[in-house]
Amino acid sequence: MNRSRINLLLGETLKALLRPAGYTITPLRRRAEYIDAEETIQAARSAGQTVPEYVASLWGEVGVTEAVVGQLAACGALEPCARVVEIGPGTGRYLAPVLERVRPAQYDSYELDDGWAEYLTATHGVTRQETDGESLPGTPDASCGLVQAHNVFVYLKPLVAFRYFQEMARVCAPGGFLVFDYYPDEEISEETLLSWLEHPERYPVLLSQRRVNAFFEKLGFRRVHAFPNRCYRGVASYEVYRKAEADARVT
Repeated sequence: MNRSRINLLLGETLKALLRPAGYTITPLRRRAEYIDAEETIQAARSAGQTVPEYVASLWGEVGVTEAVVGQLAACGALEPCARVVEIGPGTGRYLAPVLERVRPAQYDSYELDDGWAEYLTATHGVTRQETDGESLPGTPDASCGLVQAHNVFVYLKPLVAFRYFQEMARVCAPGGFLVFDYYPDEEISEETLLSWLEHPERYPVLLSQRRVNAFFEKLGFRRVHAFPNRCYRGVASYEVYRKAEADARVT
């Protein structure tokens, strides 16, 4: 039984124990508490859809993945390479189109949720790497032509995000690409903040765009592309950085 299912059963048991005493449990919805793999996979099958199709419909994001992949392809970030890393692939919305275009010999998946990690390995043949939620211990230095994270840094604590940034830079090969999105604090409008405050989600994390850019520049990366993308109730910035020594790109 996977961790998500165990947590669900424990929650239901606690509710049953408290109900006779007149207590109820109302969960605070946070986007970081990811959807259950088993339930979502079954729901997608019942709807006659793939998991990425079902999730896109569920979240009102039909066409978003395709638009993002198109932007990444246009700037050259999805050229074939030997090894790819993805942090938090979740349901695999970006995994399949990236696999199709990049065709790596190895695709490292760092996914904390057991249910989704097992599903991605069984469905796509990716390599599941053990993760502590802030580093990439199973991936060697300078080994990856593409290192990516989609809809992950929008909810991670700043120090965890920057620890991951360090690791992404470490495993990226010369000439390789880093791809990720986040909420730049300089670009979040008051209207967006008020919209978030009207709903129970408290996951969004804002990072300084100036600090992020300076961090990667110091590590030898150049920002080659950026574009806005609707992400849940806000607009995130997708960033594409390329490591120096592009002529030595791993293929």
